[in-house]
Amino acid sequence: MAQVFSGKVVIPNDQFEAYLQQLVETEKAITPFREQLEKYNQEFGHFLASKYVPKTVRKHTNIVDLFIHFICVYTDVKQINEITKGMVNLLGRQEGLKVLCGKDYSKKKKDKILCKTVQCSSKRT
Repeated sequence: MAQVFSGKVVIPNDQFEAYLQQLVETEKAITPFREQLEKYNQEFGHFLASKYVPKTVRKHTNIVDLFIHFICVYTDVKQINEITKGMVNLLGRQEGLKVLCGKDYSKKKKDKILCKTVQCSSKRT
């Protein structure tokens, strides 16, 4: 069963290079899955664009982008069928956004934090 990982990681100085190598390998392994999810989100955006204004389309696709970032970075999910209802619900709660955005999350900053996080995750790929 897939798990959600959060919290701080302490890496000894002598193992830091191995950690970075493992991080690169993990990112390469997850790239096809991330691209598949991003393709689905793009199709979702095209569907929404046929019915709604661009602002609404951006809002919803940015939320899905944030979810894609969460699934690819904070879980060990490798296939869509491994995503659980709990993982989806976690992002809807304030605790889930604290995992992604830090402790200083407040509802007033919601849109800014969502946009910044999505922009950062898209720059990684």
